[in-house]
Amino acid sequence: MKNQTVMLRKFQLVYQSLLVVFLSKSFVQVKAQTAELYYPTDTIQDTVVYRYPAPKSIGIYRISKKFGVKQEDILRWNPQLRERGPQLDEILLIPTGAVIPERDRKNANPATEEKRLSMMPPDEDSLPPADTSRVWRLAVILPLDSHSDDRDEYNDRFYDFYTGLLTAVYQAQSRGMRLEIHTYDIPRTENRLTVVQKDPWIQSVHAIIGPAYTNQVNKMAEWVRDYPVWMLVPFTSHVTGIGANPHILQFNPTSDRKARCLADTIEQHKNSLHCIYVKAKRRPSPEVAYLLQEMKERMIEVDTVPLHVLMKDSADYAAIDSLTNLVILHTDNYSNASVIVPHVKQLATRHDVRILAQDSWVQQEDIAMLRPVYASFFRQPNDYSSVTREYNRLHNHYFSRDSTYTPAIAHPRFDMLGYDLTMHLLELLPKLYENEPAAGKEAETDTYTNADYILSEPFTKGVQSTIRFMRTGVDGGWINEYIQVVY
Repeated sequence: MKNQTVMLRKFQLVYQSLLVVFLSKSFVQVKAQTAELYYPTDTIQDTVVYRYPAPKSIGIYRISKKFGVKQEDILRWNPQLRERGPQLDEILLIPTGAVIPERDRKNANPATEEKRLSMMPPDEDSLPPADTSRVWRLAVILPLDSHSDDRDEYNDRFYDFYTGLLTAVYQAQSRGMRLEIHTYDIPRTENRLTVVQKDPWIQSVHAIIGPAYTNQVNKMAEWVRDYPVWMLVPFTSHVTGIGANPHILQFNPTSDRKARCLADTIEQHKNSLHCIYVKAKRRPSPEVAYLLQEMKERMIEVDTVPLHVLMKDSADYAAIDSLTNLVILHTDNYSNASVIVPHVKQLATRHDVRILAQDSWVQQEDIAMLRPVYASFFRQPNDYSSVTREYNRLHNHYFSRDSTYTPAIAHPRFDMLGYDLTMHLLELLPKLYENEPAAGKEAETDTYTNADYILSEPFTKGVQSTIRFMRTGVDGGWINEYIQVVY
């Protein structure tokens, strides 16, 4: 019950910070109606509102004078202030009184717009150049489940991802990039996705981030192929038909790619390493099956131990004392592996034993004690590097003002994943659409330009992820090829 209370408290804190964006249909840049006031703005219910971070010891009266609006209008947009005063750095919605029609948002001349002020990182040259020539429309499809009180670590990673995504959006906007964002908060079911696909707004977007679940990704993949629209898939490596869908950008490397990298590492250490495969009655997971096949083709020796023998702590006969014994389980699901791990630990008390693990397992204390070997497409961020410090400063400025807020999972940090992927996508979009045909003319190619060069050449080293997309065949989509093995 205590853990549930802590998680609920965390959700409430994050939701308070994100409420503005859940309601927002677009992000635009407009000039303040009062003297020299420039703040990030959202369009909510056809009304432009400032996103104003409250300074220390300010009251509603002073805010109303600063923005030239009535106190009652401030309270209407921020009902929590009826019971208390503004808190330090709390994001308040302040109506500007302006209404931005859709046609004006799409056709506005950036030369006549004022650039709003925002926090800037110290090294602007490290950021991709901003494109101010047009408004870029980005749809986000995530299971944020904004009306649910039932929170858990698995779902909280989507909130964390979203905060990093928005940090990248705010940073791009601060450099002059004009963006419209529409967030679709949908659960795991497919029926809501059908409603999203019929929304006229999404039919004019330049790119989509999400969905999260494999069933939704596959349904949305068919849709983006027909329109076409670029779709960045952040959370799954199982996209059906990606080999014939050139508009898919899949971040997670495939199971066979991970298996090859693991086999490379095992082969490099084969003189000091002995592999033990724990065989169960059920088939091994696809990733483990790929690895076993790779090792067989490379003639790497593997001893097999039945699962029931290991569970009886009777697998000593398979261990070699002069070598490090790498135990390979049949599963990549930690809930299944957790029952087996205590018996691997027992074996480790008598022999030199390590375990082959998933990168998502390494936070578990039992796994850490077994010195895991694992393939990962995340780097461990250097907390002392200027890049990490600057990212943490920006993220904390927007979303972590309360000291009780921390990412749901320590590593990988999904807020950093959201930031890295969004920054990479925003860098790619202007290049992908640079030769877009004029209205009423047919495009010569689906991508308007040389997508092979644009997508595969950039090798982006983000805060936590290194990203380089490689094409899956002549007419296929794109999969991130970067992966490393921690040994």
